[in-house]
Amino acid sequence: MRKIASLMWKGLIRLEQFTLIITGAFLTLLIFSEVILRELNLPLLGVEELAKLFAFWLYFIGIAYATYNHTHIIAGVTTTVLRSPKKLLVSRVIVSFISLVLCGYVITWGYEMLIWAIKEGGHSPLFLIPVIYFQVSIFIGIILMTFYFLIDFIKDLRALIKVSLNRQSMEGTR
Repeated sequence: MRKIASLMWKGLIRLEQFTLIITGAFLTLLIFSEVILRELNLPLLGVEELAKLFAFWLYFIGIAYATYNHTHIIAGVTTTVLRSPKKLLVSRVIVSFISLVLCGYVITWGYEMLIWAIKEGGHSPLFLIPVIYFQVSIFIGIILMTFYFLIDFIKDLRALIKVSLNRQSMEGTR
């Protein structure tokens, strides 16, 4: 069972990495082509429309991947103020819990946007790209981000419990 979970985990991360590479490459290619063609006075219609689609996927999968890697923006003031390892763990548990709750709340917005896109339809002006292709990237990114914050919260809480139990057992042997 653990092997299957490990394969699924690695597969998810690889899929995110692949999505980031492909969307980043296409976005770069589109913008580079647009610049070159404008210099040659050969405007290419619809580049911005396609760029938005790739940008949405790049941004929201990028947010999820940054959360997984712990490379998202963090205000690390607590590490300079708190010196005790246990207090730092308490701080991490609180931060990961707040992040989890906020992401859980934002999921509702992503879900509502997704439902709106399904009900209302809508499409881009030139290529008629369905709006749902944009909206689903938001929803998937937020779901993944929440999932990673849940994992962080569980890890941090387990570490805090372990430290607390070790401290109690050390105090009991004195």
